[in-house]
Amino acid sequence: MKLHRLGPIITHDMLHDLGMRYAAVPFATQINGTHYRIFFSSRDQYNQSYGSYLDYDIQELKIIIPPPKKPLIIHGSIGYFDDSGVTISCYLKELNALYYMGWNLMRKVPFSNQIGKLELNPKEDSVHRTRKTPVLGKCELEPLSFGYPWVLKTKDKYKMWYDTILKWESNSTSNYKFILRSALSNDGVNWHKTYKQNFPLHHQEKSIARPCIIFEDNIYKMWCSVNYLGKYRLCYAESIDGDNWQRMDNSIIWKGKKQNWESTEQSYPFLIQNNMSQFLLYNGNDYGKSGFGICRVEV
Repeated sequence: MKLHRLGPIITHDMLHDLGMRYAAVPFATQINGTHYRIFFSSRDQYNQSYGSYLDYDIQELKIIIPPPKKPLIIHGSIGYFDDSGVTISCYLKELNALYYMGWNLMRKVPFSNQIGKLELNPKEDSVHRTRKTPVLGKCELEPLSFGYPWVLKTKDKYKMWYDTILKWESNSTSNYKFILRSALSNDGVNWHKTYKQNFPLHHQEKSIARPCIIFEDNIYKMWCSVNYLGKYRLCYAESIDGDNWQRMDNSIIWKGKKQNWESTEQSYPFLIQNNMSQFLLYNGNDYGKSGFGICRVEV
């Protein structure tokens, strides 16, 4: 599996010119032909994440419509589960829904995240909250923090994959371990946690972040990013049942020279399937501070 670098889509300098600070966790939905709307999350002057988007032509490799000045969605009201930021993570076409990670900033640990749902109105380029509480919240077996949801329509249900923290070691973003978990739903709103997932983390890997999963040829295929020694790198895995994953990282072969924007990290991947072609959106250094780019996937 070869990943041919095609370059950045939005860079740190472009973000600066737009008055934006980050462009993290990109994902896309097709407008028509080779035109796609790419959603991503930026941050305001208070470091609170908010949703935005741009329109892009994957054939011409150019932005058609730049990000609007007005955010697509901002943080929630004070005291709510998303009052410190909103990081949108995936789009579910069947329900016209965006799933996101809501942020609360804490005193003794850096953050506490839960998962929310937004309803998208494509005609008006707007979204609104469908409820004031998380669709996937804390419970006895998961009392801490979780996020980066990915939702997929299966035969008769919806399935969500997300990462969760089981233990904080100290008040530091470097002292936790994210593992992968899943949940099931009949309607995309009311979720039942399975507490399943067997995704192996290797030595000195501390977390998995933002899975992107498709079901193809009776196999679940997942792109994700894994934190190794404090830096993210892309990972690929496959599963027969969507719960037990076999990592196939060695199948990833990068083609083309690294540029400065991705010199130390590649993270938060999203797969675009356009007819017979496949592309991968991904972030570079510092969780989206350097922007995101695109590569062509050759299987």
